[in-house]
Amino acid sequence: MIVDQCIILAFPKAFKDWTALVIHHFIVFSSYTLGATYSPPTGTYLFLAYQVQEWVNPCLTMRWFLEKMDMKESTAYLINGLSLFVLWFVIRIVFGTYVCYFSVAYLPEEAWSKPALVLTLTLGCIFQSLQYYWGYKILKGVVRALKKLLSGGDEGKPKLD
Repeated sequence: MIVDQCIILAFPKAFKDWTALVIHHFIVFSSYTLGATYSPPTGTYLFLAYQVQEWVNPCLTMRWFLEKMDMKESTAYLINGLSLFVLWFVIRIVFGTYVCYFSVAYLPEEAWSKPALVLTLTLGCIFQSLQYYWGYKILKGVVRALKKLLSGGDEGKPKLD
C-alpha cells in the first residue's frame, strides 16, 4: 500500500482518479495504524489481516502496465486477469469476509469501548463491501475475455505472444 501511494504521488498524471486513490490509501492506512497502535493485540491482528488483502496488488499493477503497453489482447493480459480473479476471490472475498465476520462476532466485549478499534472495524467492513463490487466487475471482465477466447473468429481471439 505504501509503495502504491508513492507511485501515485510520483506519477499522478498516469492515474485517472489519483486524488481518490491518495485519499483511499490515507484513510485505510490511518485506520489500520490507529487500530494497531491504540488497541493491541486485537488491532494489530486486524491490521495484519487486512494487509494480507494487499497481496492482490501485483496483479492489479501488472494489469495497469499491460494496458499502458497496449497489450490488452495478449495472452499475458488474459493470464494476469485470471490470476487476478482467483486471488481476488480467495483473498479479498473469502478471507476478507471471514476477517470481518470473525472480528465482529468474536471480538471481546471490552474491545468495543476502544474508539480506534471500532473505527478500524467499521471502515474495514465498509471497505469489505466494496470488494464484492470490484469482484463482480472483475468477474464480468473474465467472462468477456473467455467468451472472446472461445469464439471462432480471429478478431475475437487474444494474440498469442
